[in-house]
Amino acid sequence: MSQHTDWLDEAHRRVDLSHQLQHSLAMQMHLTGMALLVRNEMALSSVLRENNRFNDTLARIEQQAPDAERQIIQKIRTAQEEAMTVVADIANLVRDGKIDAATELQLTREDPLYRSIDDLVRVVAQHEDERMASLRASIQSANRRSIVVMGAFAVVSVVLALVGGFVISWAFILPVRAADAFLSDVAAGKFAGVVEVPNRDEFGALATRLNETARELARLDAEQRLTADTLRALNLKLEQASQAKSEFLANMSHELRTPLNAILGFTEMILDDLYGDVPAELKEPLADIQTNGKHLLRLINDVLDLSKIEAGRMELSLGDYAAEDIVGTVRASLRSIADDKGVELVTEVEPNLPDAYGDAKRLT
Repeated sequence: MSQHTDWLDEAHRRVDLSHQLQHSLAMQMHLTGMALLVRNEMALSSVLRENNRFNDTLARIEQQAPDAERQIIQKIRTAQEEAMTVVADIANLVRDGKIDAATELQLTREDPLYRSIDDLVRVVAQHEDERMASLRASIQSANRRSIVVMGAFAVVSVVLALVGGFVISWAFILPVRAADAFLSDVAAGKFAGVVEVPNRDEFGALATRLNETARELARLDAEQRLTADTLRALNLKLEQASQAKSEFLANMSHELRTPLNAILGFTEMILDDLYGDVPAELKEPLADIQTNGKHLLRLINDVLDLSKIEAGRMELSLGDYAAEDIVGTVRASLRSIADDKGVELVTEVEPNLPDAYGDAKRLT
């Protein structure tokens, strides 16, 4: 098929070349007439270029031409050389200004030569068309024969396949049905069954593998059930431990907040001079006690927030706050520790800082 395609492509190419030959010859005749009209010998140079293209095309056709066609091509080449001689004479007459003589030479010698060349070129083109038509008919005939042979082969193949399939189908169908029923039981969670296939071929090996798979699945299912029971018991214990932890945190936070609230209350009353005037040197330590007490109260509240975090309900109290307030709170919390260590705690906040946005309580 590929060779036929190559042959047909080559035939198409040769037909195209023969048509190019006709076109090139017509262009030479046209260019000669135009040169006489414009009375310019330089216009005849286009005829020479077209002649070169004509000769190149003619040589390409001659490469694989039969002997009879080669003889015609040789006649074309001889006539073309004579025509080029006439074109050169016409160019000389045009250069000398003898337009009438050049026109007469064109009509009496060049035109008959080109017409004879055109007749020969038409014969070559006709031969190429006939060769391509013959080749196409031959290829079509070969294709029809191939189609008939392939059709017969297909029919025979189908018949043989049907007969062979009918003969051996049950040897495949029965094991497949047994395996299908077995797999249906396995899919339903029934691992006790086995698939019985008497064949000693691939189906027998497959049945053995299926039975081994069923036993392994039964073992894994039992282990999974045992693991699930263990996990359920463990989850129950974890839930009980989590509940006990929550109760402990609630009780402890209540026990811690009760005395702490009393401390904060008494501190505030002292600072408000309810028990008399407070010396100036005690006001700052009392203020630190109040600040750290409030901070400790927030920490106790944060302990309660652990349950909220575990439940995914943790909320932030977002708002604007001053950096100076945060630094002051932290300083008050750490000043007593620094005093015990004999360390001077110095804080510095850039003035005119803009308010920040966030949860100020959780920063301290």
